[in-house]
Amino acid sequence: MTRLGGPVEMIVSWSARFQPGAPRDRNATAMAQSPAQTVQFDILLKSVGSGQTPNLGNIDRFRVASEDIERCRRWLARRGVDCHATDFSLACSTTVEIFETLFATKLQPGTKAPGTPPWRCAPQPQSPADIQEYVDQITIAAPPEPF
Repeated sequence: MTRLGGPVEMIVSWSARFQPGAPRDRNATAMAQSPAQTVQFDILLKSVGSGQTPNLGNIDRFRVASEDIERCRRWLARRGVDCHATDFSLACSTTVEIFETLFATKLQPGTKAPGTPPWRCAPQPQSPADIQEYVDQITIAAPPEPF
C-alpha cells in the first residue's frame, strides 16, 4: 500500500470530511446554513476611549479589556452565537431567531444593493441586560462585495 503525502493527502483528508453521512463539526454546520438563515453582526464594546475620536496618538484608549471581551464572548456563545474577538469588538453570527430573541428586535429582509446590510431591524437592537454595561453598539454587517 502506498501512503499519500503532502498536498495530495491534505486534499483527500479535507474532501473526506464533506462526504454525505460524514460527521460534521460545528463550523461545517454553520457554513451549511444559507445566508437567509443567518445574521452577521458586530458588537462594538465600550472602552476608556468610547465617545472620543480615535487617532494614532490615542488608539490604545479604544482597546477593550480582554476580560470584558471574553465575558461578552462567553455569554453570547452560551446562547448560540458564534463570536470572534478583536481588540475592539466581537464579529458574530447566529440564526435570525436567536438574534431577534437576544436583542429584542424583529428582522426584515433588507435591500440587495451592494454595501447594504441584508437585514433591517425594527426596533433597533437592544443590548441584553447581562452584557449591557460592555456594549457600545450593535451593527448588522453588510456582506463582502466580490470584485
